[in-house]
Amino acid sequence: MRALTPSEQRLVFILAGVLFIVANVIFLPMLSRRQTSVSRDISQLRAESLGASGWLNNIEYWRARDAWLNQNQPVLGSVGDASVTFLESLQTSLRGAGLTITDQSLLSSESSELSDSIGARITVKGQLVDLAKWLASMQIPEQFIQVPEIQIRSDDPPPAVICSLTVRKLYRQSRTPVPPSP
Repeated sequence: MRALTPSEQRLVFILAGVLFIVANVIFLPMLSRRQTSVSRDISQLRAESLGASGWLNNIEYWRARDAWLNQNQPVLGSVGDASVTFLESLQTSLRGAGLTITDQSLLSSESSELSDSIGARITVKGQLVDLAKWLASMQIPEQFIQVPEIQIRSDDPPPAVICSLTVRKLYRQSRTPVPPSP
């Protein structure tokens, strides 16, 4: 191979310089976006780590609650049987509170990551005070009942009301193994 002439050497250096500049124009913005993305991810992970360490500082608090749930929250057996039993208990408690059921229907069961639930949609008539007492008596932790939707409107004569509500009972998932408490 022959030696490059001075003009060819200059052209090789110019070509290398142009390629270096073009590579920087193409790759620097891409590297900058990547660095920004990584910096954002690191900030997010630091924030999550800080939140997780806060939860870990209260681990005994949460373990006690987990143990209470595992001991007290029922497991859903037959959806049909549980739904009928739940609706009957609602009817009994509503009548006992002096409220009149005007409409009722069972809802389909639902599953989430942490629990299963059955539900009912009920419309009742009665005094506002009786309704408030009934709602307070239903939403105690040991019953695992929630009222995700409620609509109250006035009836004649006030303070009579008509209330449409959705009531759900939460169950521990039977397919979820209960972790042992340390």
